[in-house]
Amino acid sequence: MECINNIRAIQGKTVTTQGKIISCKIDDAVVYAGSGQVHMSYCTPTVRFRTNSGQEIDEGISVYSFEGLMIDKGETVTISYVPNHLQQAVITSKELWFGCIFDGGWGLLCFVVDGVLSLWRLKKRKQFFSQNMQE
Repeated sequence: MECINNIRAIQGKTVTTQGKIISCKIDDAVVYAGSGQVHMSYCTPTVRFRTNSGQEIDEGISVYSFEGLMIDKGETVTISYVPNHLQQAVITSKELWFGCIFDGGWGLLCFVVDGVLSLWRLKKRKQFFSQNMQE
């Protein structure tokens, strides 16, 4: 949620550039889901990028869950930042959205299949009651 709030706060004011991941620290976070705990890995990569003014910056940027595991040291990523708030830099590479798109696709597929099966069952039930009422 922090990342989304950062993106909203900097929309329209950002500069986009390329950066290189110079290190990636993998940590473990505990998320409470229902009555149990879920352990999720997340990555805090240190990204080196050059601002429009030519200043070279090394900034740690949090990336959570599956996306964080897709990052490799030496990889080039797209960075968006506000010139006067470099600590709000975010990785905006489309490649990192694969996990979200994949999960959303599965969710949509399950929703559609469930809807089709529900309609099929409803049709079968209607046919069953319709046949029993005629007898």
